Amino acid sequence: MTKKYSKCCFESNSKKLSKYILDALLNSGFNKLVYYNNRDSSGTALPSPFLPQVDLSVIEISKNNKILAACNILYDRDHPEGYEVQLNRKTITANNKISFNIWREERWINPELWNKPPAVIDVITNPPNPVFSFMLPYPASCLKTMIAFIFMTLVDEGKLKLNSIITYKETGCHPVPNIPKSNLLSVWLTQMITISENFDQKVLLQYLYLNNELKNSQDKFNNLGLNALKFGPPANPECGKNSYDGFFGMGSIDTSKLLLIIFGVTGILWTTLDGKKIYADKVLSKKSQKFLQNLLYNNAFAEVLNPVGLCGSPYKIQGLKTCVPPQFIGANNNLVVPLPEIDFILDFGYDMSNCLKKANTKFAHNTGLTDFAGGDHGYISKCKKCKKCKKCNKKYIITLHTSAGKKFADPELANAKPDACDKYNICYSNAFPKIANYINKLLFISCKKK
Repeated sequence: MTKKYSKCCFESNSKKLSKYILDALLNSGFNKLVYYNNRDSSGTALPSPFLPQVDLSVIEISKNNKILAACNILYDRDHPEGYEVQLNRKTITANNKISFNIWREERWINPELWNKPPAVIDVITNPPNPVFSFMLPYPASCLKTMIAFIFMTLVDEGKLKLNSIITYKETGCHPVPNIPKSNLLSVWLTQMITISENFDQKVLLQYLYLNNELKNSQDKFNNLGLNALKFGPPANPECGKNSYDGFFGMGSIDTSKLLLIIFGVTGILWTTLDGKKIYADKVLSKKSQKFLQNLLYNNAFAEVLNPVGLCGSPYKIQGLKTCVPPQFIGANNNLVVPLPEIDFILDFGYDMSNCLKKANTKFAHNTGLTDFAGGDHGYISKCKKCKKCKKCNKKYIITLHTSAGKKFADPELANAKPDACDKYNICYSNAFPKIANYINKLLFISCKKK
């Protein structure tokens, strides 16, 4: 086990990465989005009145599974130039510089509320001398990664098994009809991550509440030094419901650090502010790491940093060139996702053939979407066919969480009604894949064959 940090070039590598990714963000188009809630007399969506909240982090990992560089960029209406959080190799944290608070839609919309301090109960991290306060975007379904992680810690602790039966308590909770209310933990977790099933999330959050594990879950993140991961509770914990009105937040650098654990990066990952050294294999067993990795690799939603599912759309550019899990490829090479909770098959309707042929990147990830949330986080590596490339054995983790959800779009989709998400299944701006392309160019694409 490594006893020393791999500090060689970390600061210079991180500085270079940070400058490059800030440039990627500023040139992505997040400053040009239209807002469907504001339209002119002809029905055309007007430019967004405010810049979105954007929280972007990247951690670069060597072929030997060591941390090479890390950066965190914050961006909002108060910082249109972007803000580079200077991270050191020891803690890799923004939590000792930034006062993070959770998303509140009413604050974002109302300038008067925006200019007031956030409610004390909404503050997640509050260092002694913060540089500024930043309202984290709502994580939406990205929070399911936190839920899955917590359940695998319970498995490792012997409190649950993957074949344990978990049953939703229906009394007073308005159960969803025609869906099994009892299932194996492994099934709930699989459906929650791979097809982003919201009912499964409710089942698991309810279980944590009823078994007094919600507070323990937050303590686990805090003990890991991941204080910008705020784990609820939802507004209705008895039913596992109303997370949007609850207390959930996912700072991007802490999300990326959580992925370092899930993907078993070796050595001392970081040291908490109170001096605790964090190793991946001391937090999660190898078996639990592998289970979570497989869930993330089999995510159905290829539409954010890797919009392969929208391949062929005249409005959509491509980002990461990834494969799509075969179970979600339809007869016409279209992306097809079953949604049991609403008894619906989501057919994106685009032929992915051309993009699937070019797939050269593996992406284990999780996405999130609401009206005011759009995000993706994951672990990126090259496919085996690229192993002869000079730099292709590198990996990296990216977290891009924003408030640019389905109510926002690129200007060319300003006339879409009710919005581009419902009309074209285009629910995320091209700013997302543009940033992915920038980062991939820096870390992968420029490599030459030996």
